[in-house]
Amino acid sequence: MGERKNYHIVIIGGGILGCSIAYLLSYNLGPGTRILLIEQEISPAFHASSRNTGKVHAPFLYDPSKRKLFARSASIGFDMLSDYCQSRHLPFIKDGILEVATDENGIAHLNRYLEWGYSNGLTHEELQYLDKQEVAALEPNVRCTGAIHCTKDASVNYGEITRRLLMDAQNIGCDVMFGAKLVSIKSGEHLYSDQSISNLRHDSIQQQQQQEQQQQQEQQQRQRHRHNIWLKLLKSWTVPKATLSAGVNPGSFLNTDAKADITQSTATDKQRLSYVELSADYLINVAGGAALTIAHGMGLAKGFSALYFRGEYWVAPSSLKDLTKMSIYSVPRYSEYPFLDPHWVVRIDGRREVGPNAVLVSGPFAYNWNQNMRLILPKILQSITDTGRVGLINLFTDKKFVTLALHELKSSLSKRVMINRAKQFLPSIDASQFTTRGTSGIRSSIVDIDGKFVPDIFMVENEDSVHMLNYNSPGATGALPVAALIVDRIIKQDGFRNSTRSGGSGEKADSTKDLGPVTKWDVNQISDTLTKVAV
Repeated sequence: MGERKNYHIVIIGGGILGCSIAYLLSYNLGPGTRILLIEQEISPAFHASSRNTGKVHAPFLYDPSKRKLFARSASIGFDMLSDYCQSRHLPFIKDGILEVATDENGIAHLNRYLEWGYSNGLTHEELQYLDKQEVAALEPNVRCTGAIHCTKDASVNYGEITRRLLMDAQNIGCDVMFGAKLVSIKSGEHLYSDQSISNLRHDSIQQQQQQEQQQQQEQQQRQRHRHNIWLKLLKSWTVPKATLSAGVNPGSFLNTDAKADITQSTATDKQRLSYVELSADYLINVAGGAALTIAHGMGLAKGFSALYFRGEYWVAPSSLKDLTKMSIYSVPRYSEYPFLDPHWVVRIDGRREVGPNAVLVSGPFAYNWNQNMRLILPKILQSITDTGRVGLINLFTDKKFVTLALHELKSSLSKRVMINRAKQFLPSIDASQFTTRGTSGIRSSIVDIDGKFVPDIFMVENEDSVHMLNYNSPGATGALPVAALIVDRIIKQDGFRNSTRSGGSGEKADSTKDLGPVTKWDVNQISDTLTKVAV
């Protein structure tokens, strides 16, 4: 059994949100605060943070009444990402986007998106309606009945951004543990007794005042250490080659199938494994597809379920590189479901791709198609029969959802079905031109007890933990402001307030280090801007 260590704060998840939190938290709480980021893979951004379209999304697709936090975080995140990329000499190309309607019914949706975009802070110069003649003048190879042109949209490499954020967090003092897969979490008992305080008795007013001051100080100390969380991890010291080549995670939280995979990989690759136990005063769960399982393990969000959708891409040949200057999206047919029609994606490195679709898969790491087909039906049956999974039963009796899910499966099995969806607005492309698959990614969507997908950012928390459960697109765009929101909530707690830099009691960072724009960002101001009620 490894040595047990205590940390003030442990972050589970090395995606862009977890690394953003580590960066902001390490600076704002100071190097005297022991912070650890745990990532089950060998590097940050191993999953969704590197497996996406690479777009910095403008907030015109997000209903401000239903997806308020997503919309506002995307709006604020655009400028924060731009500042960070400029500071770290990372590419940030403001290349714009076209959202096209392929029939008259789509025009009404475009008008709605215009209203949403203006409500979410976009200007009329940044977001404009174009008729088909104006579209033809801007992008001659695009066919549509009308479109929205948004100039405030950019391309980046989110994987590189995530890795640099974590480097900056480590530079400030954050610890990182890779290859550590969570096995169990346990909330500890009170570590400080109240008896020493309750037995104090003083007669004079002065003594009573001293007692009250002492009680306040000890209350703050108890608040910080009262409910320690114990984490048991399975730490791997080498990486199985099969895991890297297949892109399949060898283990996950409380997953017996995954543990069997670890055993098999260990026998093949002589992987060294050991258990590690840690304690934390506060836990931040931003584990992506595994986040809900962790929350359930702590008795939270029991009425909610998760479904996983794999987004797949096809890489266009170099002969199509000049087909358009910008990315082309089409109006989604059913925005209440996580099924978006494939886009024509212009990536930061110049590649052109068609995708993503949204194929229902068996879990957050189901990249292997054969494995998914073998496991998906048992997983669905298990999910809808588990106690508290009423929402999934309601969802899988929704004929429209089932029909759409089957249609998405067709786009996975047939290249022609998928490419033809983009051919509606790019008639010159043909499925035979596409011979290489792109990198697929998986996102999780949270379903409530009524069988409805939760539309906005969804967090649950108790006094010693916070859990980000619903965080998909445009999650990467809004990661920095959402991290500021979480950090602001933490530093306002009694146990951490006195250690913040603004309070003056935390250690000062080495002035010779380039910490980036974090020194200029006010997390309290960002949090207030993100959460203020729209007038």
